[in-house]
Amino acid sequence: MLPSPTGASGASTGCPRVTRLLNAASRLQLVQGLVADCVILISGEKLSPQTEQFNPPVHEAFGVSVRLSSGERFPIYSLAPEAIICVVPGSLTPPAPYTLELVVPQQGPVPCPPVTLKGLTATTAPGLFTQDGSGQGKGLFFTYPDGEGQPLPPGDSLQPAMVQAYGTGLRHAQTLPSALLDGANVTVTAVEADTTRPGYDRLIFQLPVDLAPGLHNFKVIADGRASNEATIEVM
Repeated sequence: MLPSPTGASGASTGCPRVTRLLNAASRLQLVQGLVADCVILISGEKLSPQTEQFNPPVHEAFGVSVRLSSGERFPIYSLAPEAIICVVPGSLTPPAPYTLELVVPQQGPVPCPPVTLKGLTATTAPGLFTQDGSGQGKGLFFTYPDGEGQPLPPGDSLQPAMVQAYGTGLRHAQTLPSALLDGANVTVTAVEADTTRPGYDRLIFQLPVDLAPGLHNFKVIADGRASNEATIEVM
């Protein structure tokens, strides 16, 4: 369920309106609530006067900011009138209530108050990043620790192939997430924060040695919740 909005009344007044909160990697709705250090997509109307991407992320641009009631701001990766991609601050601890405030500069003759969303925090909302950003198709998979891209070598019994998959909403799971490759469990060795991109998580797992060449389906289970399914290509 979308957190309850208050404040701006929406497109009929020329004011910003939020329609959904999504995991930015999986594009699945955040039904359970916001997750600390998770990259999210705020979907709606009139959310920004301009379109821009930021690397590294910024805390405010074109007068647009996303913040908690404490004043702590969300790092912003991209802005567009219909979507904002940003990172939930790591200070949120579940289960606890939160108040999110979206500040957008006036875009019409009528001043608009900030859009306020209220809800509860959750421990995890697993999502896998994909190459085209849609939440479908080829995922962001690389050899570990070398970082070579796909297709990936399968390894052998003497030297198993280790892979790093990039996602978000994983690192605060209460137990180590599990992973399924074509429906079968694979060995997950670690989940850690990426050191260069806020909100990105890196899940490290072992490829089966008898894996056939081609495309395979991969997903993550964290605290009983499933991510989107991404494909991985093996030599």
